[in-house]
Amino acid sequence: MKTIITTVGTSLFENYNKKEVEDKYGNYETIFTEYETLRDKRSDASEYDEEGTEEEKIIRVIKNKWFKGITKKNKQWTFESDALNEYASAEIESILAIQKEAGEEVEVHLLATDTVLSRLAAELICTWFDENDNRHVSVTFNPNQDVIKELQVEDGERFKKGLVNLNTRFYQIAQNSILGGQFDDVIINVTGGYKGIIPYLTILGQINQSPIKYIFENTGVLITIPQIPIQFNEDLFEKHWEVLSKLENDMLNSADHRQLIQDLGGCFDVAKNGDFMFNYLGEALWGRYKSKFFIFYAPDEVWNEIQKQKDIQRIIAEKLSKEEVRKGSKNEKKGDKWCYDDGDNDNRIYNLTTNDGKYVIYKTFESEVDARKYINATVDFESLIKYSKPRKVTIE
Repeated sequence: MKTIITTVGTSLFENYNKKEVEDKYGNYETIFTEYETLRDKRSDASEYDEEGTEEEKIIRVIKNKWFKGITKKNKQWTFESDALNEYASAEIESILAIQKEAGEEVEVHLLATDTVLSRLAAELICTWFDENDNRHVSVTFNPNQDVIKELQVEDGERFKKGLVNLNTRFYQIAQNSILGGQFDDVIINVTGGYKGIIPYLTILGQINQSPIKYIFENTGVLITIPQIPIQFNEDLFEKHWEVLSKLENDMLNSADHRQLIQDLGGCFDVAKNGDFMFNYLGEALWGRYKSKFFIFYAPDEVWNEIQKQKDIQRIIAEKLSKEEVRKGSKNEKKGDKWCYDDGDNDNRIYNLTTNDGKYVIYKTFESEVDARKYINATVDFESLIKYSKPRKVTIE
């Protein structure tokens, strides 16, 4: 099964709002005012309201007037009572075209920008596929994961953060295929969404050897961006991985890391004062490298202990490497501490997540009795965070 990662824009609404569509309808119902309100006054996805006046009207009109009964023939909109509107949005048209070309079932992940309209469009596109029972296409959209925070074009600094979040979500979806060397199984569909995202997604596709596809303008022709013979020098990332992992959370100074800048200078933006951070290329390449590993933090003595604990190593690699497990019900609050309880065995792992997102393992037990005793122990959390260092395990 192929996986299609599809960015979502607002063509679903823009197509319906076109004058040529309005002219065709005898009972056209406008959503232009509602569209403008969501675009200009309630733009961020956090302001989305399922029962909001604008959302309710747009959902009703699009579902009743735009999903069926109209289609395109010879590039012209045409009314047909039984017609399914496969041209309702760029995303729907391109997904269907990619599935047809693939000739097999596909799983589609919709990624929305951090706007009300993009989220609304993604949910309506899911509805389109659900209502039309397309057995060859499975579409998923989870707003908690698939609305890419900060990914908008009004603020440049937020946009940069949004690209980091997009990078993270891409590797969450594509990781298993990449680890298995099944690069062709992940298709990046850039037909919809902000055009400013396309260069970054193209870099991701080239680095990971993933096909990049889009519908060319209004022609309906599916285009594949050709692969460039890029060789990923993993050795340089292996050499510097500890510093690079710190760079995810902290601004570093180039004066302290001259060899890193010399080896991987094209991956960073360097300020006048010497501070540097990942640029778009660096984010993509670092994401590619670390997709094979789970990187966490631990003090030296804890890391040395983990090296002796085979079961603990397995749990970290197989289970805690997954965010949903780290945040799941097995990670329980015990006194003033969080402890991962692996279930019907004696293994327990005390952990915390810092304000800047570092996951720290600070005590591990292969004895449930000893783990229970530790609940009431006094822990200097500030010191253990200070002396924790980046560690990595290969993801199983």
